[in-house]
Amino acid sequence: MYIKKVDMRDLKALLIGIIFFPIRRLLKPRKKLWLFGSDQGLKYAQNSKYLFEFVVKNHPEIEAYWITRSLSVYNELNEKGIPVLDNISIKGAYYSLIAEQKVESTWFNDILYTFPNNRVAYLMHGMPIKKIYYDNIPKLSPPKSIIRDIKGILSDLFLYDFKLENSCFTPVTSPFFKELVVKAMRNNNVYVTGQPRTDAFLHLDGNVIRDKYGIDKKSFIITYMPTHRSYGRGEPSPHIFINNKEAIKFFKDNNIVIVWKQHINMLKNYKKLEADDCFKELSFDYSVDPQELLFVSDVLITDWSSCFIDYMLLQRPILFYQYDDYEKNDNDLYYGTEKLSKVGQISHDEKKLLKDIRMVCSNDRVRYDKEDWTIFNEYYDDKSCERSFYILQSIVGNG
Repeated sequence: MYIKKVDMRDLKALLIGIIFFPIRRLLKPRKKLWLFGSDQGLKYAQNSKYLFEFVVKNHPEIEAYWITRSLSVYNELNEKGIPVLDNISIKGAYYSLIAEQKVESTWFNDILYTFPNNRVAYLMHGMPIKKIYYDNIPKLSPPKSIIRDIKGILSDLFLYDFKLENSCFTPVTSPFFKELVVKAMRNNNVYVTGQPRTDAFLHLDGNVIRDKYGIDKKSFIITYMPTHRSYGRGEPSPHIFINNKEAIKFFKDNNIVIVWKQHINMLKNYKKLEADDCFKELSFDYSVDPQELLFVSDVLITDWSSCFIDYMLLQRPILFYQYDDYEKNDNDLYYGTEKLSKVGQISHDEKKLLKDIRMVCSNDRVRYDKEDWTIFNEYYDDKSCERSFYILQSIVGNG
């Protein structure tokens, strides 16, 4: 009989939580101690990363740390001299419990040892197309599991018990999204600031990023970045064009590289395939920062992912490849093709998608009507971090 190996780091995290349990409510917040985390503590990315870097650079009066449960992330940041804490350590847990402010982006366990008495800013990881949080009724429920139930109880008691309605600050990109997010989170602490991560679009170096990800500087990059299916329990998105000889010839003739970047939730069922050299698989490279990849992409292909809202700021072509009946089988939507068709072409099969690629490769001029633009993005500047920081600082000061 196969028995799953116990993850010793997970066990250590639980034991530390049990040790602090009797005294954690007695600990007082340390003023100006701010912690930032993301991606369930496993990556250095997302809105938290960019706001953290802004605070470290511009506000030395704040004692700011990145906090992670990944030893590889911890070691990498430590070697670079970036202030970082190992969340699964006595010091990391203690700092988590006494932090004046915590900042998360991806989920409620980005920073362990976070409970209702902590002040938490939840930055989200994108503006919604799909119905989210309390608005979402999953079409595919996970199977019942006593072990999962026990893990949930232990996590709530000793590791984290943060709830959306307790977030003190959440940034959005427009009044349209503010209305949706306030309702979905049951929380009025939502502000139109722009997303901190989009500030980077005005400062990144494309050649440096291409070198980092092993993409030739002369290649024309088309990135396929679909959303997840049923939070990782659904069917993986296809490896587009892998068996399409006509498409492969067109890509080679025009020095086009198709980059596949699957959603992180889908990787457990997604297979890495050997493919022609006009395709590049970056789904399994955890060092990939989606903002960097978007920045160097000449065209974006997505389906129902909110990455297109960030990409609009670059004013480059966007194509929507909607190969399945997502709303029927997976997730209800806030808005559909009527709004998306004003942003980019929509296809449902590879034949039409290839036709759309040919079109944007021959004419990549993109214009958005002001009304269509401001529905998704009120700002296009590098001040989202600044706006977010000063609102958050005000909240902390009034707290």
